[in-house]
Order: sequence, then structure tokens, then C-alpha cells
Amino acid sequence: MQVESERSGSAVDLTRLHARANAGRRAVLGPARIAVDAVTIALGTAVAVVLRFQFNLFEVKESSALTVPSHLLASLIWLSALLVALASNRLYDEDTLFPGGGESARLLRSVIEAAAGLSLFVFLTQSFYVSRSWFGLTLLLSLTGLIAERRLLRAHLRRRRKQGDLKRASFLVSSEGGSWDEWRDMRNEEFEVLAELDVDGLEAVSAQVLADPALKRRLADSALVLRARDFDSDQFWQLVLRAGQLGWSVFVHSPVRSVGRDRLSVRDLAGHTIFKVAPPTLRGARAFQKRALDMALSVTALLLLSPVMLVLAAVVGASSGRPILYKQERVGLAGRTFTMWKFRTMRIDAEAASGPVWTVENDERRTRFGSFLRRTSLDELPQLVNVLKGDMSLIGPRPERPTFVDEFSIAYPWYQFRHRIRPGITGWAQAQGLRGNTELGSRIQSDNWYIENWSIWLDLKILCSTLAEVFRGSNAY
Repeated sequence: MQVESERSGSAVDLTRLHARANAGRRAVLGPARIAVDAVTIALGTAVAVVLRFQFNLFEVKESSALTVPSHLLASLIWLSALLVALASNRLYDEDTLFPGGGESARLLRSVIEAAAGLSLFVFLTQSFYVSRSWFGLTLLLSLTGLIAERRLLRAHLRRRRKQGDLKRASFLVSSEGGSWDEWRDMRNEEFEVLAELDVDGLEAVSAQVLADPALKRRLADSALVLRARDFDSDQFWQLVLRAGQLGWSVFVHSPVRSVGRDRLSVRDLAGHTIFKVAPPTLRGARAFQKRALDMALSVTALLLLSPVMLVLAAVVGASSGRPILYKQERVGLAGRTFTMWKFRTMRIDAEAASGPVWTVENDERRTRFGSFLRRTSLDELPQLVNVLKGDMSLIGPRPERPTFVDEFSIAYPWYQFRHRIRPGITGWAQAQGLRGNTELGSRIQSDNWYIENWSIWLDLKILCSTLAEVFRGSNAY
């Protein structure tokens, strides 16, 4: 069954079987997640019982009132209370599976609510007693298990969606003459786009769907994706109401860049919804946290790796002479320059003829041992001293030389915003394999995304990912 689309100039196929099949497979996600959560929670409580009563872990005081049967009953109450809390925090809605859905915060809130519910039940009924060590273990194992299990699920669903499965059938709606070219990448994420429509095209589609009950069932749980800047308030709300008639969800494409939920708040103003977007900053407590992590890890690394650095220095000196260390002016925080240190990997006169140039694959200016140092990233180890001095951070955008900064800032308007924080020995771009002579635009986008979404956990994740990239040695030259 087809309807003419004024935007595409061709017929819109409203009965695509793939979209229907995806809707059917997506419908079982909710029940499947409940079942998997229940198994995860049950395993956590069972392990807590075994650790407490079989191995006497964290036993404080033995009491005849603390029995295994009473804790099995408490486990059942805990399972029920936590499943209810997960549902009340919308953790079985499909949209919480996507980045920005706040899944981890919702999980923590659910565990706290369930813990309060179980505590209140035990206090009010006084029908049995609960071991404090079992209670603590149950909370910890349940939360850890749920976070791990759901991250595995999200990774699995991401792979499935990249293969074209489990996508939501959708229609992109914009004003006449509008174009979706600037964000067509969304087709590779959540949505299976059936058509790009203007308002008249949507009216034709909706009339056809409302007139055909079988077609309406086939396209149940589809979505309208609206571009906010294309419509005034009345037009926008009419489209939302139209989606309600069809039983479809509405997604709004806003001009706001990807930001962390802690920087985004929503409020009502004279009957309109407004968003507050806090600018990304690393000041106050957040700056202290990042600097404390830098100091702790860099001091530890220097203590552990100092023998390795002495050996590397000796080999550099023996193989290619002095100087052993290579210093270079780089641009750091707020555009200020500093001296960055590395083990020398190039000939002493490497840029005498060419001037400042980027390193390329199989660069003939490298020494033999320098090739090894670059491939393993061991040449960067002296920058731990830069971190201690405060010139750099462990994690951040890679610093560049002033001549390149001037050039890139002209060609890429977003390049200069990388200097909002201290540069890093490694960064989000490098953790994703964007090292060496890779596409600069992607690296700039990754660097700015990192600044706008910084957290301690993200830094630790980048450190682990960077180690994996170093072992692979991709784009390292």
C-alpha cells in the first residue's frame, strides 16, 4: 500500500515488512529485560546468602534470629520491590536504552528505593530479622549485576541496530523545502526511515493509516521525528496531536549539541517548555577531581615506570646520541604555550629542511629505535612530568604546535574550543583509534565531545581504551 510523498516525489511504501518485523522483535524487549533483570537480582541475593551464611563473610554478630529461610523470604521481597522500582523509574522503556537515557542513575535510584521499601517492611512487620552484612551484599551485587547486564544488552542492541535490526519505523517531518542532509547519520542508529515528508505529505500518510485498521496495526509504535526550527508553536503541537491519533511517538531534533544530563534541565515558562543548557566547565569541584586524579595516577606511574624510562633513555643515547629528550613548544589551556617533553625519536636535524610538518607513516626521519618508541607510544612517558607541573592532564585533547593551531583554527572553527581544558597525553579521539594522520574533523569533534561530557568514569574508560589501542599499535607513527 503506497501514498504519494510530495517531498520525495515518489510513493511511500507503508507496508515494508522489515519495519513490521522490527516492531515485532522490539515488542519482546520489555518482557525479556524484566526476565533477565529478575534472574540477575535473584542470583545476586542468592550469592549474598551463600557468602553470609556459608562463608560467614562480613559476619559481625551471630544470632539465632538470623536464619536462612527468613533471608530467602527477604530475597523474594527484595526481588519484587526492585522490579517495581525499576519499572517506576521507566527502566523498561525502550528509550532508556540509548545514550543520554540516564540508565545508571535510574538504576541507582531504583536500588535505593527498593532498599527503603525492604527496610520499611522489616521495621513495620518485625516478622523476621535481616543480617546487615547480607543486606549490604545484596544491594552491592544487585546494582553491580544490573549495571553489567544492561551494558552488555546495550552493546548487543547496538550491534543489532548497525545490522539493520530492531529499528523504529519513522517519518522525518520538516517544513517545505527543509532538508535532513546534516544529520542523516541517525539512520544508522535508532530509526528506520520510511519517508521524509512535509506537513501535507504527513496528512496524506495519516489519512491512509487511519482509514485502514490493518495498516494502523502494522505501523504501531512508529515515530515522527520533527525538526524544532521548522514549525511555530501551533504547527508543532498540531503535529504532536496528529501523532497521538496514530499512536506514534514524537522525537524532536533540537539545535542543542550532545550534552550530559547533569547540564540539561527542563522547566515551564508561560505554557512553553524551555531547556536550560549549562555551559561545559571544569571549575570548582570538577576541576579538583580531575586534577587529583592526574596527580595520583601520574605520581604512581612515574614511580612504577622510572626503571623503564631509565632503560629507554640509555637506549636512545646509545643508539642515536644526545639529546635523549626532545622538547617542543605546544599550545595548552586557554591558548597558552608550554614546553612538552618526549623521548627523541627523530634525527637531530629532522625538520631543518622541511620546517614543521606532521609525522607520516614510514617517516624516513625516524631513528630505528624511535620507530619502536612511536609504535608503542613509549616516547610519550616524559609527559608525565608535564602532568605533574600542571601543563597537561592525563586525559584531554592532544596539544599541537602553534603554527598548526593557527592553521587549523582557520580551517576548523571548532578547533579553538579544544583549549578549554588542559591538553592530555591521550584523549577520547586516541581511545577510538584516531591517532597519527587520521581525519582531523573527527578528532576535533571527539575532543569537544569529551570536554562537554567529562566525568571521572569517562577518564578511566579512556585510559583502559588507550592501553588497548597502544597494544594494537594502530595509526601510531
